[in-house]
Amino acid sequence: MRARELLLLAAALLHVSVAQEPTLTLMPAGKLLKALDGSVYVSCTSEVEDPALITEMKWSGPNGQEIPNSDGSIVTLDNPASPGTLDLYVQKLKEQDVGTYVCTAVYAGNVELSSEIVVESYMDIDFGDTPLHQTPIEGTDSKIVCTVTANPQPTVDWLKDLKPIRLDDRHIIQQDGVLIKEITQDDEGIYRCRAKVAQYGIIEYKDIKVEVYSPTEIIEVPENITGEYYK
Repeated sequence: MRARELLLLAAALLHVSVAQEPTLTLMPAGKLLKALDGSVYVSCTSEVEDPALITEMKWSGPNGQEIPNSDGSIVTLDNPASPGTLDLYVQKLKEQDVGTYVCTAVYAGNVELSSEIVVESYMDIDFGDTPLHQTPIEGTDSKIVCTVTANPQPTVDWLKDLKPIRLDDRHIIQQDGVLIKEITQDDEGIYRCRAKVAQYGIIEYKDIKVEVYSPTEIIEVPENITGEYYK
């Protein structure tokens, strides 16, 4: 019985020792994926017996960049009511802001603490200046234009009146649109340009109204018309 009590006591002491190991906890943790121009927020909280003993708490950015940065677009947020916490806030994520961010602190004057997170970015799907009303001329080879950008590169497919466009000799999908050879009035309708980035589960689309115009027929007036004039 004595041996069992000693074993339980040792286990309890080990549990306390592990529980009291000072650390910094980040939320979210590990890796964070955000759209460019989006905001980034990461909390850093000290897990210690006495948060009042936390000093020199700070964040640093990629390549040891000091935070707050020079233009104030990346700052730290502290909460006096919650000692031992310091949060990171990136107002608008730029390509140069991508990388590893490190939260550091000193506990009880001599215990150095550190925790890091990797911030990665992607460029959201953008349709730029794609015209939402397009008017090709009947009988011409006409392209229904759709300019899509994203990073990673998106895949693009097309629908007409919510039905997938069948690729054939008349319908050719190109990088910036769908080419329709010898377009006719039957090709009028609502064309949907749909872009997908499977890696991040993103899908966006633009609906384009297409009206096919018939070329104006010009009637030439005969010259040197002669005839009688009656009053």
